[in-house]
Amino acid sequence: MHEYSIKLEAPVTPGNLPVMGVDALIALSGHPMHYFNGSYWPRQIVESFDPKSGWHWVVDALNHPLAQGAV
Repeated sequence: MHEYSIKLEAPVTPGNLPVMGVDALIALSGHPMHYFNGSYWPRQIVESFDPKSGWHWVVDALNHPLAQGAV
């Protein structure tokens, strides 16, 4: 199995606020390189606020579940 990591930005909205956490499962689809399409587990989620773009998350995720206690 190949390990892929992604870094993505997502806006914080009332709809996704309760479901985004380090135990979330992110389904990535529609990427031009089909090897990257699949499920990703967040490794780190950083919240940021910018007066121009608003509140958003920067998510680092891997394409496999993290070992118990891993960071």
